Amino acid sequence: MTVEITLKDADGEPLQALGNLFYYENAEVREVAAETDANGCLAFGDVAGCLELRIAMFRGGFWTLRLDAGQLPEVLTCPPLPSCQGTMWWHKLLGIEKVDTAAGKGIRIGVIDAPFMPISGLEHVAMLDIFGNPIYPDIGTLPSHGEVVCRLIGQRTSSLERFGGIAPGAELICIGAEAGGGLLNPVEVASAIVRLARDFNCDLINLSAGRRQPTSGIHKAICEAREFGALCVVAAGNEPYDQISFPARYPECVGVGAIGLKDWGPEGSYVRYMSDVARDNAGLNGKAADHDIFHYPSSAYGEGLDVVAPGVGLLIHRGAEPLLDVAGTSFASPLVTGLLALILAKSEAYQGLARSPERPLTALSLLQSACCRTGIHVEREGLGLPTLRSQL
Repeated sequence: MTVEITLKDADGEPLQALGNLFYYENAEVREVAAETDANGCLAFGDVAGCLELRIAMFRGGFWTLRLDAGQLPEVLTCPPLPSCQGTMWWHKLLGIEKVDTAAGKGIRIGVIDAPFMPISGLEHVAMLDIFGNPIYPDIGTLPSHGEVVCRLIGQRTSSLERFGGIAPGAELICIGAEAGGGLLNPVEVASAIVRLARDFNCDLINLSAGRRQPTSGIHKAICEAREFGALCVVAAGNEPYDQISFPARYPECVGVGAIGLKDWGPEGSYVRYMSDVARDNAGLNGKAADHDIFHYPSSAYGEGLDVVAPGVGLLIHRGAEPLLDVAGTSFASPLVTGLLALILAKSEAYQGLARSPERPLTALSLLQSACCRTGIHVEREGLGLPTLRSQL
């Protein structure tokens, strides 16, 4: 069959996007990518056994889409992201009811991810190379993975009505360790972990990356970081296996899975599709803060999973309006990192500890105490959802 669709905005103007088509070939699911032409047309030629088409816009302001490849309209008017103010649903699930620009003050957070230029609410972020030297990457049209992670943790906003990060008062240091193609270099990651703990005295280190096989160098670095008082918070992985990825699976880390808000996003959006996939499976559904939630079906679970946090359909803004929505455990992990920073900032017992292994153990204990069960199966949520409500 020929797969073709033309993408327009509400004014009828063509949109530029990347499409990923998934199809069956020899009993295996395969993927092929294509970009729209100048008229907004996305075409894949003759492909048999088509399953689904996922579309991500090159221009900000539109939902990521997921469509049945066999039922595509000739022309699709792409739904815009909503204009949002105040705290968002993911803030509320975590027990954050209002914006506090000083939240997390006194806590230092390290991030290891793709580099970016700190602008528009991230001017306070120190962007460094693996040797600890400042770097100044180009500003991309859309945020890099690392920029998204840092915005979720600590974006600052000039307006109390505009939603920001979880811990905007925390100090943020990001080390770029990208090896190309969106992957992180494991040798550089190990070096960055130790540097953030030893040289920069980070309390928490967020790593939104992983792999199926263990890496001894990264494990050794995580253990060394604990000796300097740092706790690593790591994404569980976006493959629905019953064992989470490494290094999140190591017991010295906090492994984080992703949940979403039921029925968030318009019809045809990726987040709404994931909500629908989870709908008929009781073990994937739960409730928190009077909101119906679901376990992200693509999130790894089982062995090594410690907690879950919102990670599906999170909106990212760089300025006045949202640019894009994101989904994955990569984005649940920074929410846990930010929330734990809020808890640690208010803990006199934690603040009084020397930089020794007792410090991350205390941080882990405080995180565990903040967790609430949601009704999602224990294999898929671990100790549950951490929230400030349990601290009240």
